[in-house]
Amino acid sequence: MGTYHMLEACARSGIRKFVFMSSESTLGFAFARSHLSPLFLPIDERHPLRPQDPYGLSKATGELLCRGYSAAYGMETVCLRAPWIWVPKQQERALYRQLIEQYHLWWKNLWAYVHVLDVANAIMQSLQRKVESNHIAAFVCAKENWTGIPSRELIAKHYPETKEISPEIVGAASLISYAYAQQTLGYEPQYTLNDLGLNSGTPDSH
Repeated sequence: MGTYHMLEACARSGIRKFVFMSSESTLGFAFARSHLSPLFLPIDERHPLRPQDPYGLSKATGELLCRGYSAAYGMETVCLRAPWIWVPKQQERALYRQLIEQYHLWWKNLWAYVHVLDVANAIMQSLQRKVESNHIAAFVCAKENWTGIPSRELIAKHYPETKEISPEIVGAASLISYAYAQQTLGYEPQYTLNDLGLNSGTPDSH
C-alpha cells in the first residue's frame, strides 16, 4: 500500500522517475516453504519469479505496480533487486563472520550480498540515467558470493539438480548476475568483503 500511495502521489505531481527498492526475494528462494532450485546459473532477469512468502510477494507486487504506473502515466520506474545488503559496521561483523562459518545453512539465499555503498550508487545511477524503456527491474549485487568458496563447489553440493551453468561462473563469482544493471544503468560493484572488514577466503569450516 505504501508503494501504491507513493506511485499515485508521483503520478499526480508529475514526477517523472521512481526508483523502487525491490529484492532478490522476488525469485522465491530466500524464504521458500518448499524446495526450489535455480533453473540456470547465474540467475538473471529471465529467471521466473516464484515467491511463496509475504515478503517476496510484496516485492513482486511492488514491481507490478511500478510497471502499471509506467504504462499508465509514462513515468520511468526502476526496480532494483538487491540481495542481502551488508554494511561496514562493527556490530554487524560478528553476524557476518557467523554466516560465513555456517555458510551451509544459508543456501536458500544463494550466498548473494551487496555492499550498502554499491546500493547507494545504483540508486543514484537509476535516478540520473535514462533507461532503455519506461520500466526495468534489475539485479544489483556484489561480484562474488560471501562464502569465499568456489561457486561451482556450492552448486554441486547444494543445487546438484541445476545443470545449466554458465562458463562465466569462475572462482567465487556471484550466482546472481548484475550484467543487465551494468548494461542499462552503468552499475558496477566497487566493494567486496574486504571493504566490510572481512577477509575473503575459504572459511575454516569448509
